[in-house]
Amino acid sequence: MEIYDNNDSRAAINVTNISRTLVTTKLRNNIALGKPTKQLTTYNQWTSEHAVDGNYIEFPLGVYSCTHSNDSLTSELTWWAVDLEGHYKVTHVVIYGRQSTCCSKWLQNYDIDVIEHSKRFGDKWATFQKGRTSLCHYQQPASSLVNATCPPDVKGRFVRIKRRHKASPLCLCEVEVYGELITNMTVARRVPLAYAEAEKEAIIELQKKGIIRESSSPWASPIVLVKKKNGKMRPCIDFRRVNLVTRNVSAFPLPRITDCINAVAGSTFFSSLDLTSSYYQIPVKKQDIQKTAFCTKYGHFEFLTMPMGLNGSAATFQRTMELILYR
Repeated sequence: MEIYDNNDSRAAINVTNISRTLVTTKLRNNIALGKPTKQLTTYNQWTSEHAVDGNYIEFPLGVYSCTHSNDSLTSELTWWAVDLEGHYKVTHVVIYGRQSTCCSKWLQNYDIDVIEHSKRFGDKWATFQKGRTSLCHYQQPASSLVNATCPPDVKGRFVRIKRRHKASPLCLCEVEVYGELITNMTVARRVPLAYAEAEKEAIIELQKKGIIRESSSPWASPIVLVKKKNGKMRPCIDFRRVNLVTRNVSAFPLPRITDCINAVAGSTFFSSLDLTSSYYQIPVKKQDIQKTAFCTKYGHFEFLTMPMGLNGSAATFQRTMELILYR
């Protein structure tokens, strides 16, 4: 991907994947553009995962990536997005490790406006001697230039992604939450507590968003409704019995509130971001969905995305944020 700033001074990144082992990874339905989350260093050596040619990097840039692959392919595909101090523009996407059959059909499920399409073949980074490279260029309109005012067309793009949440989680990382069953324990089951009238509305809303589904699981945890500041009820599940018979295998250090406060000490301004449906953007591992089951007076349901209160939920979420924002 080549990146140009507002002054058209070239700040290009050339990255290729030279792994030849079959990789099977879920395809995601969007490409994130925004704040940089990873610092690339300049070097001219290749690894089993990536090869970065320092000649194409004029200065260090913060980037973050999402890796995709298809069962029929034998090499991974890597997407890159760069934020140039609040202004960014994607001029084209470079796909490595593919031959003549690319790219419009394969990319039609992604959130890209195809304005200009060109394709050429050539040997890149001959010193690596890892075969040919297919370049597919996708030019976005000038209106995609994002700045602090956030143009209406960009707002609409994120609204569309948000609405797609019910069909596909927004998380771009392959992170799954699960708990290992202690085999000498019995399955947790408990009679549900009394519920408020708002329970039915909460269940319907979660079903519409694709967060829960009806369940036939032998597990059953009670639901608890907690009043939020705006007066609405937040559905919470009492997973204490489940947590007693599962291990927390997602150990990750959580930040202390005192450290967070000290980090902004002396600052005049600081930003606080509230992630939409934060926990619900991380999928639950398929074989562990049944453990998230809960029962209500309106039926038996289970979570498809990570609920609060499970062993490892907080650590998994913190690990995901660290992966996206800092690495």
